[in-house]
Amino acid sequence: MRHSWIAAVALALMLAVFGGATAGAEAPPPSSEEEASVLGLGECSTGYACVWPQTFYGGTVGKSLCTGGLHTFGGNLKASGANMCTGSNKAVWFRQSGTTIVCLNAGGTAPSWWAPVNELWVGAENSHC
Repeated sequence: MRHSWIAAVALALMLAVFGGATAGAEAPPPSSEEEASVLGLGECSTGYACVWPQTFYGGTVGKSLCTGGLHTFGGNLKASGANMCTGSNKAVWFRQSGTTIVCLNAGGTAPSWWAPVNELWVGAENSHC
């Protein structure tokens, strides 16, 4: 009796795993434009490093051109960000008063981080975290 119960659980797990794999294979993955739209990143276009005051890209977007160096937010704290410096392939360091909270390579996004940021640093062309 105990072995049949274990076999039933194992069968259920296998069906869940394989069923989920085939269900995911039916629909094509979203394009980067579709994914950006779903995440609310559509406001952050190529050539900008963007920040939002709330996690998961909530609130009004703040944009900084991908010009190298320090960009401050006038004392306002931000809780999520995106690096769309893809044309120049620049890394962006999201910081709080000079301390790096997170670094994103070109095209990277962060729906939240462990501490809010009040500035960012845009790296040189072809820089990486």
